Amino acid sequence: MGCDIYGWVEVKEDEYWFAAINIRGILWENYDMFGCLFGVRNYAMFKPIAQKRGIPEDASFRTGEDYREGITDWHSASWITWKEIKEIDWEEESETEDSRIHVYEIKDDGSETFLEKFSWSSELTEEEYTTLLENKEVRKENKIYRMEKLKRKDAISSDWQLLFELMEVLAKVYGDEGVRLIVWFDN
Repeated sequence: MGCDIYGWVEVKEDEYWFAAINIRGILWENYDMFGCLFGVRNYAMFKPIAQKRGIPEDASFRTGEDYREGITDWHSASWITWKEIKEIDWEEESETEDSRIHVYEIKDDGSETFLEKFSWSSELTEEEYTTLLENKEVRKENKIYRMEKLKRKDAISSDWQLLFELMEVLAKVYGDEGVRLIVWFDN
C-alpha cells in the first residue's frame, strides 16, 4: 500500500497563519523526499530535517479542518518553514546506504542508465545478494545492482521543485519564516 502526502503551504500575516496552497494536487509519492524532510518511508536513510513535529497549534483554520475531517489514521504530521528549507545542505549524503537496491542498465557504449530501485530482486541469487551487501555492487549480464548513498538533492523531483519555487515566491512577500509547509501522511 502506498503512502500519500497531504497538507498546506501557509503564510503568516500579522499574527495569523492562512492556508495558501493545497499540496494535494501538486505533490505525488516521493519516498526519498518524505524521508529527507520528515522521516517517512525513509528508505534512503536520510537524517530527517523536521520529523513528527505535529500540527502547529497556530495552524490556519483550513489546515486544521482538513486534518481533523480527513482519514482517521493520519500519521507523522509535521511542518517546516521556508527558512529551514533554504538552509538545507542539498549536497549532504544519507547517513548510510539506501536500503533499496539501485539497478542500472549497461549500454553497448559502456555507459550506465538508471532503471529502478527496489527492496528485493528475484533476479539475484542468494549468493549474489550476499555479495551485493558486502561489496555494494554486483554486475550481472547487462545490469549493475548497487547499494549506494543518496544526496538530499537526489530526492528533489519536479513536483517538489515546483512547490519550493512557489514557497520562494510567497517568501518574497511574507518573509522566510512567514511561509511554512504543514504535512501529514496516510498509508
